[in-house]
Amino acid sequence: MKIGFNNNSLILALHFKISRMKNIILMFCVCLGMAATYPGNDLTYKKVESREFAHVLNGFTVFGETFTDKISVRVLSVYDETGINGVCDKSTSLYVAVSNFEDCPGQSVFKIQGLAAPKFIRWYKDDAKRPMFQIEYGPYNKRKTAFVKSTLQGLVILDKTSF
Repeated sequence: MKIGFNNNSLILALHFKISRMKNIILMFCVCLGMAATYPGNDLTYKKVESREFAHVLNGFTVFGETFTDKISVRVLSVYDETGINGVCDKSTSLYVAVSNFEDCPGQSVFKIQGLAAPKFIRWYKDDAKRPMFQIEYGPYNKRKTAFVKSTLQGLVILDKTSF
């Protein structure tokens, strides 16, 4: 007894393999076409012309940050480019970024300029809507203390004698 394939079964098997390969190639081409036309693949850029923004992003350090159940506050420290009153002295600006946690969050940024050697002391979070931070600044022999309350609408800066 002889076991083997006849011509019809061989042709049928070959047709099945070719048909399967066509389906694989077709699926590959469809996927490749979809990937090529997906809008996320078109990367574009534009130059941001704000010199101050570029200076902040290139030179900031995180000075302090806190989160309450109502808002988040992040304070960034950046050396000023010109110093205090145009004199080439090392002064620092603090950028205070405030954001709430709404569906469409409100966000604000405020700038405190011309601080000499600021030092972050601590956060006070007694009021969840207006967290406050304490800083020291000024020359080593004339240090001052300030308390800064942060809201989306603005900052309230208090000195030590305001308490």
